[in-house]
Amino acid sequence: MEEKKIVRRDKKDITDNREKQKKILLGIGIALFAVLYVFLLTIDTDKGDAVEEGTQSQEISQGEAPAAEEQPDKNALEAKPVDGGTINLSVSRFSSVNPLENREKSLDSILRLVYDSLFEYDSNYNLQNELASGYSYSEDASELSINLNPEAKWHDGSRVTGFDVEYTINAIKKIPQSPYGTLVANIESVSPRSGGVTLKLKNPNSLEIYNMIFPVVSSKSENNTSTVFNDGKFGVIGNGMYKVIEYKQGKKFVLQRSSGYYGPKPYIEKIEVSIFDSKEIRQNMFIASNIDMIDSDYYQLSKYQYDIFKVKSYESRKFEMIIFNSARAPFDQKANRIEIAKLLDLEKISQDAYRDTLNLNIMPVNTKSELNLATGNIYAVKKDEAAKESSLRLKEKIVILTDKDDPMKHRLAYIIKNKMETSGISPEVEVRAVAKSELAGIVSAKNFNILVAEYNVPVDKNVTRLMNTYSAVFGYDPKDINALMTEVKATTSKEALKSKYQKIQEEIIKNLPYIGVGYKNDYVVINNRLSGELEPTDYEIYNGIEKIYISH
Repeated sequence: MEEKKIVRRDKKDITDNREKQKKILLGIGIALFAVLYVFLLTIDTDKGDAVEEGTQSQEISQGEAPAAEEQPDKNALEAKPVDGGTINLSVSRFSSVNPLENREKSLDSILRLVYDSLFEYDSNYNLQNELASGYSYSEDASELSINLNPEAKWHDGSRVTGFDVEYTINAIKKIPQSPYGTLVANIESVSPRSGGVTLKLKNPNSLEIYNMIFPVVSSKSENNTSTVFNDGKFGVIGNGMYKVIEYKQGKKFVLQRSSGYYGPKPYIEKIEVSIFDSKEIRQNMFIASNIDMIDSDYYQLSKYQYDIFKVKSYESRKFEMIIFNSARAPFDQKANRIEIAKLLDLEKISQDAYRDTLNLNIMPVNTKSELNLATGNIYAVKKDEAAKESSLRLKEKIVILTDKDDPMKHRLAYIIKNKMETSGISPEVEVRAVAKSELAGIVSAKNFNILVAEYNVPVDKNVTRLMNTYSAVFGYDPKDINALMTEVKATTSKEALKSKYQKIQEEIIKNLPYIGVGYKNDYVVINNRLSGELEPTDYEIYNGIEKIYISH
């Protein structure tokens, strides 16, 4: 067969040499067959792995990609990072380049490279200094003083001062649609100085520091119209590791690393940022290797199953939970809530409902945060106790409410249904899956027994927000935990704060108004031509970009 292809391709009369070629090819064929045979014998021992890979391929074809964590590249770890070069990123079309009013998340991710904040979250959602070098509270936590890094400079060479911070806070308050409005809402007044700023708070709050992650802009910005990146209203003078050097209206802009940056120097010299009309176009351009990184959720990962890409997962702020309607029978009784909790194996739920894309967590505080202090878990049941048949028998029809457009929540709802029915707890359990737009009305009317829901955890680490948001559904007055939170906010000692904060979490667990399942992962997909360790967060998906370099 192979000889025939060669003859057709050459289109020459090689009759005299044909027999000789046959012998040569036959010898080669026998040798190749022997090698292949040995190879097949070798991989026969790995059939189990092949089955798992086949299962993954089937999931991909159904539109559900496995969330593959990026594995460290041994060669990349040993290789010396390359300095310089240009990478390509993208944004969806935006209406303003002002970072204080922009609401386009893809642009915000880029602007975070141009503007630093006073503080930033690391990959574990713990606070780290950025423009700030430190902070302190007054004894009653009514004032917050922040010192600035004396090496922090604007791209025009001038120093970042407390007057810039004052300007930024006042500017945010003047922009009704600013995404950072809630972060400065508790600031009554600002007292700036050259090396820092003192914030007088409307209400004492030792957690206020967690709000200081808004981008700081220059007090010169409003009157500066000479910069290359300008929408007619806002001139860009940044303080981040990259500065804007070129802007083509509606098409792209170019960033260059700032030689005077006070922090770690990035390896990448330039970043070209293309502007597209939609996320879908950005995805297609990424697949075509025209851009180097793109954010993704679990369901979009199936688009990127190619060898030229790698996936970096990170914990989002999407907290998955099972909420009981404690305002009505049968889950107004804590004992009944505990019986349901005993049925559920959270680790198995993570696998079966969430395809291992979930970080198990019972509290609305990120998994590795220093403030995730809950030690007790009322629904962590011993094996011998879990093996006992539940004595709970409900006469009522149980309605489990969930979002019809989220397959993970849908699967979890049916797991709960099956557990309740097979255990004999309830003979009739209905899963009512509705559009997200309808959920609020049904929840307000309390026309359900169990809600499988998602809560976007706020920036400020206030775990009582969840309790107050759903207090009517939870069916009890959260005044006790609110009183504890008031004590937390008035505590300036870090150890005392943690002690009181832990009591709040244990009080929530004690009442069991919900079952915390955990945090969903989100993803950044990266072209394999890049090496280095990105450390994305929900606030900064390009966090750690200074460690990224071009390897090939």
